[in-house]
Amino acid sequence: MPPLSYFTGCRLVCVEEALLMIWQDILMMVGGFGFALGLLPSLLGKNKPAKSSCAITGGILTAYVVAMATLGLILSAVAVGITAIMWWLLLFQQVKK
Repeated sequence: MPPLSYFTGCRLVCVEEALLMIWQDILMMVGGFGFALGLLPSLLGKNKPAKSSCAITGGILTAYVVAMATLGLILSAVAVGITAIMWWLLLFQQVKK
């Protein structure tokens, strides 16, 4: 009988393998939300990072979201996705000036 498995977007992963990545998913999720909290003062305040910093960081984090989601690290993908959106909003605020 084949092992229980589930579909995670791009590939089939054994449940056992997925369970081994739970602590990593939680750790990266906490870090992602931590970065989002740390970014709130910039998002809400007058002082903004440079446009290039916003674009590069937003782009890299967006790529990370795709990678995490395809690995089945959904909690991490959501947390880092929120942080990526915040960087894109910072860029929009800079362009809007």
